[in-house]
Amino acid sequence: MILVECSLFFMALSDTQRLRIVNSLCVGPLCVCHFEEIVEAEQVRVSKQLRYLKEQGIVRSERVAQWMVYSLVEPENEVLNATLTALQTDSDMADVLRGDRKRRDAIVERISDSKCDPLEFIATQSALAGCEDAC
Repeated sequence: MILVECSLFFMALSDTQRLRIVNSLCVGPLCVCHFEEIVEAEQVRVSKQLRYLKEQGIVRSERVAQWMVYSLVEPENEVLNATLTALQTDSDMADVLRGDRKRRDAIVERISDSKCDPLEFIATQSALAGCEDAC
């Protein structure tokens, strides 16, 4: 990462909701409806944060039927993985980020009951997941 890209990258992560969204995406893709529950925010706010992350080149979106599924552009990003690991282990945000991961895991477990089509979601997750071990 060059200096300008690095500063834009960290500016994108400077917002708590965006940081929480990226933390959740590190495990694999999610639909907007799942972020509403994870970060406890309305769909409009979540979509705004996802759009910002997309403009910064951190996330990408893929339409799956009527749902928009988001994933990290670069799931193996060493700077992102090191930053999230540090925040999850030794910061004021650690409990929040770990709680988000638990909520994400619960959502994935019950995905068959959610608003998103589980078969499409699982197919997309298998194709796009990448940094589960690093995070």
